[in-house]
Amino acid sequence: MALPLTCLYGGINIAFYALTATLFAFGIRFKYWILHGDGQDNSQLTPEVKALVQRRKGAQANYAEYQPYGIFLMFLLEVNGLLSSSLLHAFCATWTVLRLLHFSQLYGFLPPIQFRKYPWLGTIALLLLGSSVVVYYGITDVMSGSSSVREAAYSRIMDYADAAKQEF
Repeated sequence: MALPLTCLYGGINIAFYALTATLFAFGIRFKYWILHGDGQDNSQLTPEVKALVQRRKGAQANYAEYQPYGIFLMFLLEVNGLLSSSLLHAFCATWTVLRLLHFSQLYGFLPPIQFRKYPWLGTIALLLLGSSVVVYYGITDVMSGSSSVREAAYSRIMDYADAAKQEF
């Protein structure tokens, strides 16, 4: 049996979380914020940098809270045959890309995106990105001739039922 695809995505996300947590811990310990100057010599951080630090802390906490549960639920769905590989690729790829964009924005590699005027714009962008990835992987799944998720789940349940009958 092949290694579930969620294990690969889980490993990538764990490594990425370790990197961002290390960068954040480095910034707290040495009072140095990457791409935002040096806070040594007991100099005071500006209010903008303090707000950025708070956003980084909140992002790390949110990521540590929801990411393991999401990956574990996708793992259970994949192992039980209830999630096709195309949808799994779509979910995990969208999740990873959004995390990279968020990291790039928080650590100064991209300019901050302000959605204060139009808070619904981020939701629409997320839905468009996610649906385009789902459509792309769905088309490639259909082109490859794979069966639907429902048929795969039904066949797996029937295999379990046949195996249980043979044992008794």
